[in-house]
Amino acid sequence: MRKHLLFLLFLFIGFTGFSQIEVSPSTVDLVTDVSVHDAIAEFRVTNTSTDTLTVWWRLNVENAPEQWDYEICDCNLCYLPGLLSTPCAQPCTMMPGEGFVFMVHVLADGFAGDADIMLDVLSECD
Repeated sequence: MRKHLLFLLFLFIGFTGFSQIEVSPSTVDLVTDVSVHDAIAEFRVTNTSTDTLTVWWRLNVENAPEQWDYEICDCNLCYLPGLLSTPCAQPCTMMPGEGFVFMVHVLADGFAGDADIMLDVLSECD
């Protein structure tokens, strides 16, 4: 029997004042074979306002196998595995109409399982 890992990424805007941000798609379901070393879920974050926005993010991982690790890529760069929030000195700044592709790399290390992951988009680093 072939093992699969199931990775569910639910995106919720963590600050209601950010109705100026569009996240597309709003939910990502990623199903991949456990032998895949680097499974990637991606989505686009867009500033739909007429103002320049500066945002930070935090990833909340629930019910995931402890062997899994995550590598996050935002508007600045791809961070080393294990970093689950924006460094305060490196926020994402978006001009009106501008956006970027946000990626979550799931490094399952051969361990099958599933997880619920929520993205909080924040107006301040803390």
